[in-house]
Amino acid sequence: MSKELGFLSRFFSALWGGPDEIDMTQRAQELLASYQRELSNGNGDAEAQLARVLDQLRSFWGMESLAWRADADSSGIEVSFSGKELGTISWEPPEFAIQDSQRSLLEILAGLAAPHLAQAAESKADPLQRWQSERADMVTGLLNRPSFMGLLLDELSKPSGTAGLTSVLLTVHIQDYTKLYNALGGTGYDERVRDFSRLLRADFGLHSTAGRLEEDLFAVLISDLTNPDKAAEMSSAFRKKVEEVLELSITAGIAPRVEMYSDPQVWLNDARTAVKQAEERGGQQAFFSQTMQMHSVARWRMETDLEEALEAGQIQTWFQPIVHLPGGEIAGYEALCRWSHPERGNIRPDEFIPVAENDGQLILEIGQLTLKEACETLLRVSQRNGTTPFMSVNLSPVQLKDRKLPQKIQSVVEGAGIEASRLKLEITETAVMHEREEALQALERIRETGAQLSMDDFGTGYSSLAYLREFPITTLKIDRAFVSGADQSAEAQEILRTIVEMAHGLDLKIVAEGIETEGERNLLAQLGCEYGQGWLFAKPMPAGEI
Repeated sequence: MSKELGFLSRFFSALWGGPDEIDMTQRAQELLASYQRELSNGNGDAEAQLARVLDQLRSFWGMESLAWRADADSSGIEVSFSGKELGTISWEPPEFAIQDSQRSLLEILAGLAAPHLAQAAESKADPLQRWQSERADMVTGLLNRPSFMGLLLDELSKPSGTAGLTSVLLTVHIQDYTKLYNALGGTGYDERVRDFSRLLRADFGLHSTAGRLEEDLFAVLISDLTNPDKAAEMSSAFRKKVEEVLELSITAGIAPRVEMYSDPQVWLNDARTAVKQAEERGGQQAFFSQTMQMHSVARWRMETDLEEALEAGQIQTWFQPIVHLPGGEIAGYEALCRWSHPERGNIRPDEFIPVAENDGQLILEIGQLTLKEACETLLRVSQRNGTTPFMSVNLSPVQLKDRKLPQKIQSVVEGAGIEASRLKLEITETAVMHEREEALQALERIRETGAQLSMDDFGTGYSSLAYLREFPITTLKIDRAFVSGADQSAEAQEILRTIVEMAHGLDLKIVAEGIETEGERNLLAQLGCEYGQGWLFAKPMPAGEI
């Protein structure tokens, strides 16, 4: 306790400086000390005590019109509790911006409050409530992912085809989730999802159970069907009702139970494969077919191997130097993900990254691991060489949709002890062009962390001068397809000259990828390209070798 308050004293003393500010510091310390003392003595309800302190701080700052509420949407300034998931407290300034010092105080207060609130919440919940909270999704009341997977396992333990009846797994994907979330806000989206869940629970009959697997992915197990085609009819009717009543666009994947299923994850993967197949074909629903089966099983096996590889430390970060073309000295590095399989050897990223992205959670874990190792390596190399190189790290489209990505970036950068501006996060054209509006908002949030943004593989997708002006990027990476053999082709040289002039006109730095010959290097340097990387300089190497 005294250590915490001592830290707060130093924190506020550093935060505020003049005579009036000292009074503010002392008063804030008194409030926090009182709050901690009462909680430690077991006086009163933890949540009520927190509300009281927040109200006092609001009055103390002269913000009587400032409102707070629990479990608020993300339109205000959220303070998320650490530890157990207990919701958030959102401060909503009416016509003024909340000061950074006040935001920091709220974050510290929330961190101190979390253990007490967790203890209070646990003691107040009766066994039935605790059992339900462990099994159900908090927003919709549907089964959560672990509980739904347990349901599938129970279903597969029963004899199949009893009395000519079968079961079908239906997965339902809400399309344009990010756009919908941004349009409605957190609370509005949750309300729409609750309405959607009520229909999902009611429309598939008594022999059905629904679950929420992800923010925008739901599943329904339908039992005792005489014909799997009945599930398609029910799904089609449900989709039409959702479109009419809730104005939501959804896609469905249908996977009837077959003898080969013994693992619920395989069954679910097949249903998800059918969803993706429907979306790729521009349709509304699809059955999982035998033609998809080989790909699905192979992907599931690789997903399983990837999960084990993460736990075993087989996923590593390698680094390729990026040189300053005019002088040849190392200016930075690109972090590259590598998988060394104990039996299959080195597996190429273009084989396992799409599988990880299909899973969603796997790519988030791999991305976080790569970012952490990249920042730690950057610090080590900087301290050893007395230099300040930059570090480029690729971002997956899935990571861009992660609302917690900016906080994750900030946490890793601060933990490693490097300047955020030395981090260059690389995005591909395809990642930002399909949902440009949502991508632009995500990139702006990333830029607020202080990290730089780089457009990777320029020229292979949809880029144009107009698009580049929209995005807050500082660097353009020219794809190796434009570099390879360019010194031997007048047409290729003209294309490169155009790209370089365009980029410099937008005040962008340029990195050319895939440089393998001195001729290519000399050409790019003459054109004014600042940086280059490729086998001419160095191949990717483990962290210990740079």
